[in-house]
Amino acid sequence: GDNGNWSYVDGADYEEPAHPHLGLLRPFRWSLDPCILRLIPSVAGANQVTIRYQTAVAEQTLVAHLDGEIVGSNYVESSDISAIRVLSFDADLAEGGNDLRLNADRLLGDGRTLSVIIDGVSIVPVTASGPSADVLSRAVDMARRLARRMVRAVGVLLRG
Repeated sequence: GDNGNWSYVDGADYEEPAHPHLGLLRPFRWSLDPCILRLIPSVAGANQVTIRYQTAVAEQTLVAHLDGEIVGSNYVESSDISAIRVLSFDADLAEGGNDLRLNADRLLGDGRTLSVIIDGVSIVPVTASGPSADVLSRAVDMARRLARRMVRAVGVLLRG
């Protein structure tokens, strides 16, 4: 399909069982800080990367770095661990794999450096996420025809 693959390279804690009462509906791993994810696109080049995650830390900013550059960040105000948060950005990805570093500015303090729980990552070529040029040109044609009809109708009303 259009979706690429991802995996942890570093910074994944041990797997814990689901906690449905907390909104953690399946087994999960905390990400340690920093954590490294390997992103493998289905198509090299411009891709939209969307990281869905959960956190128990209020007023936390999660920052994504690719090749030493900040490519995206997301700030959350509340500590509702059941809420799915989204960090999304466009990035130029190489075919063989790209190491993305995630850092959080605030961590859960229980002796481990816990930042977030990654629910999933999607990697979609930018061309596949928007309408094709053909669809756009048809939409422009339809809008032009509609505009001409409206001009004629207004003319008829004014002459009426």
